[in-house]
Amino acid sequence: MQYPLVAYKNKVQGTVELVFAVDSKTGKTSQLKIKKSVEKSLDEEAIRLYKMLLFNPSSYKNNKVTTYCSIKIKFNSKTYDKY
Repeated sequence: MQYPLVAYKNKVQGTVELVFAVDSKTGKTSQLKIKKSVEKSLDEEAIRLYKMLLFNPSSYKNNKVTTYCSIKIKFNSKTYDKY
């Protein structure tokens, strides 16, 4: 995680929630939307982190299915200081 400098200096904190679909055959994601926004630079960093993730296709009763998922990425400047 690279805390955006302006957000870090202004102590902007919060949790960005992203929602998306995982393809049933390839595991590739699509339909990305920001469900809960904090601030533009933090939203952009959350999307950058999301793009690094890899997903496996889901199955239900031996059938591949498209899965709708959400992920929450927490931004906390105090925690970031520790690392």
